[in-house]
Amino acid sequence: MKVTHNDIKENAYNNAYSKGLGYYHSSKVLSCTVDENDLFTLTLSGVVKGSGYNKYRQYIEINDEDAEIYIEGQCSCPVGYNCKHVVAVCTAYVVSQTSKFAFSNGIHSKNPLDKWLDNLEKKSVSSETKGDKNEYFITYRLFSEGSLYQDDLLFYKSKFLKNGKLSQGTHLESHKFIDSYYYSEIKSADDLNIVGLTKGMYSNRYSRGDSKLEGTIGYVIVQELLKSERCYFNTTKEPLTFNSQRFKSELKWSLYKEQYTLKSNIDPKFYRLLHTKPPLILDIEKNSIQ
Repeated sequence: MKVTHNDIKENAYNNAYSKGLGYYHSSKVLSCTVDENDLFTLTLSGVVKGSGYNKYRQYIEINDEDAEIYIEGQCSCPVGYNCKHVVAVCTAYVVSQTSKFAFSNGIHSKNPLDKWLDNLEKKSVSSETKGDKNEYFITYRLFSEGSLYQDDLLFYKSKFLKNGKLSQGTHLESHKFIDSYYYSEIKSADDLNIVGLTKGMYSNRYSRGDSKLEGTIGYVIVQELLKSERCYFNTTKEPLTFNSQRFKSELKWSLYKEQYTLKSNIDPKFYRLLHTKPPLILDIEKNSIQ
């Protein structure tokens, strides 16, 4: 499969491409293993040196879908998806295709037994979850931490890949999407309803980071997003679900350096509070909203 530097750039998150290119040229790619599954799919497994003594691992799937290259890169770093470390590994692979001396640590291929085991696992994917691979559709993501914009809700144009997995897809600029530039991509009544409800959130096309799911309308939007079964948290692969059980919030006094402060049991590592009316809370571990 032919992958170019431009393919990497188009799939990279924000300014990850320039940073990842710098990482590659600084020889921070420690290893890269290639598994060419077929003519249209390959997998890269890499290790990249981060800041300090940190080392991050990458698992990258590259798919050729009708002459378009889709890169789905997971990384153990805080960003987690199509980050600069993913770019560095992809760059090492691309350069290795044109110069055998380009990557001093070498590009390695998986042995036949590992390939056979991987293919065996892939066969367990149910065909019922794959959907129509040729069909694009709209997906929604809440609290995408790696995004340039810190809006609560982001829109993506996604599709199912040949391996049956959902691509995170192409980020659609919210203002343009809401202002009908991408209306040709909207193919369901659910999406039209959600777009209509969210117009007020993006009324100022020049604003950045202030589009929040708040108040009564925010509550209604979240309910509609969950009904679509295409709403995801950050970079997760499974859609969010609704949990009807009420969350019990607690405040406790804590003494520190002779000063009392109130502390909540809503730890941001595990929860995201939505300031809707009534309020909702996103449980990260359970991948649900209640």
